[in-house]
Amino acid sequence: MTRLGAAVAAVLSVAVAAACAPVNEEAGKPVGHAFALLKYPAGQGEPASEPQGKSPFGDYAQEISGSVTYLGETTALPGAGVMTIGPGPRRGELKIEQYYRGDRFPYETGIVSGGEGKPSTLDAITIVNPLDSRVTLQCTIDGGISLADIDSEREINGTCGGGAKAHGHIRPEGSRKATWRDKPVELVRTVMDLTVTGASSGQIHQINEVPRDSTVGSFPLFTSIDVNMTAQGISLVEKLERHVLPKVKG
Repeated sequence: MTRLGAAVAAVLSVAVAAACAPVNEEAGKPVGHAFALLKYPAGQGEPASEPQGKSPFGDYAQEISGSVTYLGETTALPGAGVMTIGPGPRRGELKIEQYYRGDRFPYETGIVSGGEGKPSTLDAITIVNPLDSRVTLQCTIDGGISLADIDSEREINGTCGGGAKAHGHIRPEGSRKATWRDKPVELVRTVMDLTVTGASSGQIHQINEVPRDSTVGSFPLFTSIDVNMTAQGISLVEKLERHVLPKVKG
């Protein structure tokens, strides 16, 4: 379910002369938390294109809560985010990207197959820390993870970057009737626990609520994630909840 990568920014200011105005007014000021150094491009600030017609492709606004801990510092996640859905690498697949508005926190990319009445299945996931490419998780799941068509606990196995292995279980936890975007929907709740061992190691606990009918949506409308992983001695802890907007009613 994931990949992490990018760069840690360093700021170095040099005093030149009292008469010279600094090129960057922030130069010399305390840097603060590392995540504050990275910003999304302006275009990532607002959803660019709401889905049209029956196509799921487009940007969906999200409500986000939670925190991320990196290098011993904990920072609250922004309250808003964007989920972008586009075509996946193969026919019948969707590429789902999860970003947070404002500061550039760890983000996710998932590959989901389904649609046209077929059950939604999560085939791969990537968790990316834009500050540190060492703390990156990218896994493919053998046979995929069923997100809606599941009636009993199932074993999960997969392969991650750097030769790491993933193993765990997913189980159903009931369903509920609701309304989303003025359409009736039955949401199937699943709970997944995944352990990664190898070059990257850690645990992922994830709860998803996905429409049983994939013609309504082949993606979770609610997600809760606890990630605790370590790579090359660097740890990353993330706890979050996110709702696709408008929120499900009922």
